[in-house]
Amino acid sequence: MVEVLVHEHGLTQVDVHYARGVGRLTPLRYRGVGETKERDILTVAVTAAEAEAIFLLIHELAEINRPHGGLMYMQRLQRATPFVLPEQLPEES
Repeated sequence: MVEVLVHEHGLTQVDVHYARGVGRLTPLRYRGVGETKERDILTVAVTAAEAEAIFLLIHELAEINRPHGGLMYMQRLQRATPFVLPEQLPEES
């Protein structure tokens, strides 16, 4: 998914990290310490104009609509600073 977001859609503010947890529908008898699973967490920052389209793209790629497909949400950023490198960096002397 990161490859698609970065290479096909040009996103640069993409982060993946991990957490451990259990699903909401996991029966209580299976919610012991050893029964947690690693979960992937994807965070993406985009402009307000891109937000809906990227949200729908991630929803489709991650197959969120299938049973136990995970969850996703969108929220407005409090602050963000764009950082763009120049196309060509000056030569070092």
